[in-house]
Amino acid sequence: MDFSKALEAMNEGKGVRRKGKTPISIESGVMYTHYNKTLDYERDITYLMKVEDILAKDWDIVDDNPALEDAILLAVNAHNGQKDKLGKEYILHPLWVMNHIEGHNLKIIAVLHDVVEDTNITLSTLSELGYPAEIVEAIDAITKRPGEDRHAYLDRVMSNPLALQVKKVDTLHNTSDERMKCLPDDERKRLSEKYENDAKYIRSKGAYK
Repeated sequence: MDFSKALEAMNEGKGVRRKGKTPISIESGVMYTHYNKTLDYERDITYLMKVEDILAKDWDIVDDNPALEDAILLAVNAHNGQKDKLGKEYILHPLWVMNHIEGHNLKIIAVLHDVVEDTNITLSTLSELGYPAEIVEAIDAITKRPGEDRHAYLDRVMSNPLALQVKKVDTLHNTSDERMKCLPDDERKRLSEKYENDAKYIRSKGAYK
C-alpha cells in the first residue's frame, strides 16, 4: 500500500506502519504515535509527503495494540535512572528476560514485568495504552504487592501460565552465576535461599516439571 492509501487509512482512524517503524494514526486532526510524540497534522503531513523514504510502498494497516518496540521503549523510559543490585542499568534485566523467552506476547510481558512493581506505570496505564487483557493480567500476576505473603504471591504467579513462564526466566537470570558471584556473601546467601524456597514451593504445586 502506497503512502496515499496509508493516509486514507489514517483518516479512517486506522493505524498504519511502515515496515519496521512505529505505528501511526490520526485522531481529531492530529497525528500521533504510541511513543506519545504529538505532531501538527498539516505541517507534518506536508513534510512527510516530501520525504522519499516515507513514500515507499511498504505500508501495512496494523491493529491498535502496541508493538514489541513500543513495550521496549516504555520499559526503557520507565526504568530510566534505575540501577540493579550490581549497580548496572536496571533495564538490562528485563531486556535479558525478553531475549530469553519466545513468543510475541511473552516478550512484551517479559520486558514490562517490573514496570508496575518498580515504576510509576500502573495496570490502568497499560490498559489505556492498548495492551491486551491477557498481557495486563500476566503483568498483574507477576507483580509483587506490598506486604504480600511470599506463597500468596507465588500462587498468583502460578495461576497465570504466561506469568509463570516469564517468572521462570526471570529467576534464571536472577540466579545466574554471572550475577550471583558479584554480590556480597550475605546477599548471595539470602537470595539463594529465597529462590531455592520459591522453586521448592512451585514444584510442590506441580508447576515446575
